[in-house]
Amino acid sequence: DGVIEENVFRTVKNSEQVVLGAYSRMPMGANIYAQSLLTDELKFNQQNNGQGKEVHSWTFTSGADEFSSVWYGAYGSISSANKLLINFDKIQATTQADIDLKNQLKGEALALRAFNHFLLVRSFSPKYNPSALGIPYVTSDDIY
Repeated sequence: DGVIEENVFRTVKNSEQVVLGAYSRMPMGANIYAQSLLTDELKFNQQNNGQGKEVHSWTFTSGADEFSSVWYGAYGSISSANKLLINFDKIQATTQADIDLKNQLKGEALALRAFNHFLLVRSFSPKYNPSALGIPYVTSDDIY
């Protein structure tokens, strides 16, 4: 929220940092941890003081930290990807190398957005039913 987008998306190099930031916000570790708790991949040892036991025993609520980090991480990554996609035409590229990198960044941003939505659907949506509720599909940079 503190970055002036006009300054960020002036150069391809600056825009590349936005895509790298989108990668770093992906909730891969949190997703693996949450999925491991829900499945039989874990066995708690005697010294465990309760970390993850609610999720592992299926006595959790939607506010469990194990899931909120997946939700917020994925949507944070989606927001960064969307910022690049929205500002794509403002990125100045004059050399062929810059034009190629600019196009690569667009492809990566589209892939990041799709993959993060896939993680969210897999984690938070019911079995496929065309009339069932799913997850918000976000194509803007509004984080709210």
